[in-house]
Amino acid sequence: MAIFSQLDTLISVCAAKDSACWAVAAPRLLRHCPARRHILIVPAQDLPLFKAITPPAYEVIEEDDILGHRGKSYIEAALSPQKKAQANWYLQQFIKIEAARTAAPDALVLIWDADTVPLRPLSFIDEQGCILLYAGALIEKPYLAMARALFEIKNVPRNGFIAQNFACRAKTVQAFCAVIKARHGCHWIDAVLNIANQNPDMSLSEYECLGLFMHSQNPESWRRNWRSWERFGVSLLGSPEQLYGKREAFLAQFFDYISFENWDNGQKYSKRKITNQLYNWKKVLIRAWLKRLL
Repeated sequence: MAIFSQLDTLISVCAAKDSACWAVAAPRLLRHCPARRHILIVPAQDLPLFKAITPPAYEVIEEDDILGHRGKSYIEAALSPQKKAQANWYLQQFIKIEAARTAAPDALVLIWDADTVPLRPLSFIDEQGCILLYAGALIEKPYLAMARALFEIKNVPRNGFIAQNFACRAKTVQAFCAVIKARHGCHWIDAVLNIANQNPDMSLSEYECLGLFMHSQNPESWRRNWRSWERFGVSLLGSPEQLYGKREAFLAQFFDYISFENWDNGQKYSKRKITNQLYNWKKVLIRAWLKRLL
């Protein structure tokens, strides 16, 4: 797939638990997703680690440089006891949104999950300037409910936007934050925290919220990229360190990128587990062939 327009800014957020995957992903992002700026945002205590394993083309910065006083301690203090365990979840999403918001309005920004490795050159905008967004699964009710509470949604697409990355113009994120502030009368982060506390069944997904906002405000500005990607990298391959040489080239024939989630127990494509799931047999065969490749 040709790259019709270079990205202005690529943003990733990472912590030490995903450092092994990041060491594999970082150089491939430079090669397959070129941008004018590559930014990695990490906890202060992890800064030396990531500066050591991240290519020098990246800007490696601390979380507090993005959120200021609305950092982790602020989020923990603001969340109810029932929600406090999700502080890190909200922290990562707030960082991604706020980092994208501060870019120049017309900048083409790509938020990229640090546990995800690109396998081939990727494009996030077509010849007409239309944003290309990969397809996720159906939007889960807690995420949709949070989005509806934050802003007006005119219609909901069949597929969601949780696909390990999200591209948009920075002005979309700026409008998103401004609309929430105007509707709720406070900073957009405080609005999310207040709604989360008042509605325990609601939860934030930065990708679902931004995707639904863009779809509601300017549906002609984007279209789906229906190319395949793989969420269960641990089940398919084992670990990101196994992604090299013939294995990497083989997987690139089937997927644009592959994710190595911490919660993947490695059993998704076990023959014993999916005997009656015909859909997954293609990936069972891919997994078998990977074991043959050196």
